[in-house]
Amino acid sequence: MKLSAIIHRFLFQRRAEQDLFKLFPLRNNDMISVGTVGPMLRSSMAEVSKHQLQSATSNNGRDHDSPPMKIVTREHTSRARPVSRSLKDLAKGKLLPPGLAEKALSAFEKVFTPELVELNEICTKHGMTIRMAGGAPRDIIQGILPHDIDFATTTSPEKMVEIFTSAEVRMLEYGSRAIEHGTVTVRINDKENYEITTTRSDTLTDGRHAKAVEFHQDWERDANRRDLTVNSMFLDLNGILYDYFDGFHDLINEQVRFVGEADERIQEDYLRIMRYFRFYGRIKSQADEHDADTLSSIRRNAAGLAGIAGERIWVELKKILKGKYADHLVKIMSECGVTQHIGLPEHGDDAKLTQLYSRSEDYDITEAAVLSAYLRTTQEVEVLHKRLKMSKLEYTTMLYVIENRSSYRKGNSEYYKHLIVDSSSERTQCHKRCIQLAAYMNDRTVYDSLRTWDIPTLPFSAKVFIELGIPKGKKLSLGVGIVKQKWKDSNFTATSEELADYARQVVQSGQLS
Repeated sequence: MKLSAIIHRFLFQRRAEQDLFKLFPLRNNDMISVGTVGPMLRSSMAEVSKHQLQSATSNNGRDHDSPPMKIVTREHTSRARPVSRSLKDLAKGKLLPPGLAEKALSAFEKVFTPELVELNEICTKHGMTIRMAGGAPRDIIQGILPHDIDFATTTSPEKMVEIFTSAEVRMLEYGSRAIEHGTVTVRINDKENYEITTTRSDTLTDGRHAKAVEFHQDWERDANRRDLTVNSMFLDLNGILYDYFDGFHDLINEQVRFVGEADERIQEDYLRIMRYFRFYGRIKSQADEHDADTLSSIRRNAAGLAGIAGERIWVELKKILKGKYADHLVKIMSECGVTQHIGLPEHGDDAKLTQLYSRSEDYDITEAAVLSAYLRTTQEVEVLHKRLKMSKLEYTTMLYVIENRSSYRKGNSEYYKHLIVDSSSERTQCHKRCIQLAAYMNDRTVYDSLRTWDIPTLPFSAKVFIELGIPKGKKLSLGVGIVKQKWKDSNFTATSEELADYARQVVQSGQLS
């Protein structure tokens, strides 16, 4: 063999050993993966024939006795050759953290609800291939049970409607707009919804969403339209992971990369800038390990966020604020010119945000209260609300925190309880705002006191004064106020009888004359 061929073969083997990964354990401590291709190469790349691979994957259904868990990367190349490995070998390896394989298998097992099993049976019966797409494969690999499971399929949307109609499956979204974008949402047993989308390419985008799509049966092209590599994988119901853009490698190695060219992916939907920061906080174990080229792409395209609906931005921003490194990420967003296009000041109060974020895990503090630390004035709140269209409670919480943080009464639970019961029809909202203010101010005394306190109702009726001859009007309002103060001074323990007696004393003493 020529020296060049030997070198090429060696480099291919080393690259394959580094980039192809070990994953899910089988029963009896067996492992199917593409982890180490060396043995394959040394045995003349012992073939797992295309027929065998198709046989393993043709049935969406899952053999519960022996689920074949393996990875297929770039399935059209010779690199995608499954190799057996034991669970003990995986446990000794360095590519996966200890225990991750067991957690991944557990998460995979748990997705098989009766509803998913029924969906699988229907699809298998009609020859319809489905694979979990987007967040579900990513979560399962991380040992997390996905909240929602979306599927991709090579079946056309029209054919899907035909299949589910014949199977008498309820479809929630299958009208012209849904079919136009290839998505059909089915509801199984009136319990679980599954969104199934035909493999496609987005042929025309406007920076917000796809304006025109092309349906096809090319899984790699479908993966290519997705935002980040860790979200571009597919996982079928036999446990085979299809990874065209090294998403598994990036996930295990905590790399947050756009699929293909970052500028191109971002310009298809500028919200992907926000998704980059969200998944950075979710995947990375270090705060400041951004790829310089990726940040440059974000900086070049940040202005595109100005055309994205505020509600969509707020959804992503709240997830960033709930994740890791929120203070650092907001600072990087500012440096990349992102904040000024999403309603935040170009340069907010980084120090105060860091101070608050460092203790945010100690309290059940909302995203709105956390973000208040970054803002300096109520005017900035108004600008942010106009841009993001926050809920009323989020908006008023921000205003309340900023208006009261400089005059906060630390440790004075009584003051805030009195404030809440005096808030007429919005007592519940006021209660929530006061709790958030206490968390913001790092006041454990007030926070705990308000969190465990149920807003009491004044056990007194103005009818008592009317029966005592006090007419409706200012005197009646004054009398009720005097009785209410008595009730508050008793720490809300005074009974209706005690307050009625006190009302008579008020009238007899001439306080309402």
